[in-house]
Amino acid sequence: MTYSIDDDHAKVNDFDAFNYLQEAVDCYKNGAYRACVILTVNAVFHSLRMRFEEMNHKVSEASAINVHIAKLVAEETGYEGYLLKEIRKHNLLSRNRLDALSRLYKFRNNVAHPTGNTGDKREAEQVFETAVEHFLRPGLAPPELAVPQLLEGLANQSFFTDLTLRGAIETVNNELSIIDRDVRTWTRLVENLADMARKPQNGDGISAWNAANFLCGIAGGENVDLINLVYRKTVERSRVFDRIADAYLLPLFAAQPRLMRIPDRQIRQRIDDLLAYLVAETPIETPVTESKHPVWLLRRMISEFSEELRHDCAGYPKTVKLIVTNYWYEPEVLRGLRDGLYALVMQVLIAKIRHADPADEDALANLLTRGEDRIASSVNEEVAHDILTALNNPAFAGSVGRLRDDGFASLAKLKTMSEFHLFEIGCRPIPNASAGRLRRPRTLEQRLALRSRFPEMDAAQ
Repeated sequence: MTYSIDDDHAKVNDFDAFNYLQEAVDCYKNGAYRACVILTVNAVFHSLRMRFEEMNHKVSEASAINVHIAKLVAEETGYEGYLLKEIRKHNLLSRNRLDALSRLYKFRNNVAHPTGNTGDKREAEQVFETAVEHFLRPGLAPPELAVPQLLEGLANQSFFTDLTLRGAIETVNNELSIIDRDVRTWTRLVENLADMARKPQNGDGISAWNAANFLCGIAGGENVDLINLVYRKTVERSRVFDRIADAYLLPLFAAQPRLMRIPDRQIRQRIDDLLAYLVAETPIETPVTESKHPVWLLRRMISEFSEELRHDCAGYPKTVKLIVTNYWYEPEVLRGLRDGLYALVMQVLIAKIRHADPADEDALANLLTRGEDRIASSVNEEVAHDILTALNNPAFAGSVGRLRDDGFASLAKLKTMSEFHLFEIGCRPIPNASAGRLRRPRTLEQRLALRSRFPEMDAAQ
């Protein structure tokens, strides 16, 4: 297919770049291929320089580069080599575009200096086509000053307006949409975010908090490559697991619990020590919010590990046990009854009931009434009986005492299970049940129906 320089030229809609290239087009048509190459490459560097000037006073890297370029121009010295070096040094272009810029720079130098290469038609076409495709056509991302600009913007207290995990993911996706998705660019971004998140003690707490939240937004998605990248640049780099610098790992794990699956057993033990410390340091009265609270971490761990929690709490026993012990009254903790944490949750719950602390009574009554369905579907009849027996403690004089005095009517399922436990061990006969006439009910629903037929079963224990 015959190459058309006019077609490529028509793709350029920037006024300055279009006019800059017009002279190159004229040289090409007149057979001055050497001049065409030089003018085309100059147009590319001029366009990049303008992009940097647009970012002046917004990003420190751009400002420093512009000051030095202005100095070189005033001295009538070429700035192109310096600009290329700075772009490479700061990873301001994707690998493909940086390679293209390096090729253009080399082409120009070869024909501009006395090397014997005066350029030919094909070289001029390659240079012009590369310039338009990688730098001058519309829709191309600017040099990756978006990354340093983003990092500086994290000092803004209102960077995140929606503090939920979903809100963080949405904000992050919007910010990343203007960044070239090149491996080096992503790596550089995550490294910088991790460094910022690990430095809350330096006084810039807002930047550190926003950086940690940004990492949560990146890792909270479903992109496995990004999840692994975040792991390498956060957990893998934080071998010491400092209690202050690495505190951001708790919300990060809550945002993406898959990060907790990657470490080996030895690293999990060290992470467990860190997380247990952070859980212990979290004030009990702290509101439960997404991705920022130990209860949310437990919920996400239950979703990720489920039955694996039965075996040494998936390698995080200190953390899991402390969350269940400190936040036993949270409905989310009851999810563990059917997801690997049955023994631990019941141990803590029954211990709280037997302790009969008046300070726990309202929370205990609220948990039992709101969570009865989950408890009843998780425990057997003997445990249900143990729970009600412990609730009969006369030390309960408030909310639990009222449940007891009402005959546990609001805990109908647990009460039925307790009654049938007594029948099963022979402490109480099934009322009006002639041999062979009444089958032993198999399900809780059948047992509730049986109670409705025999009201005397509701006698106080």
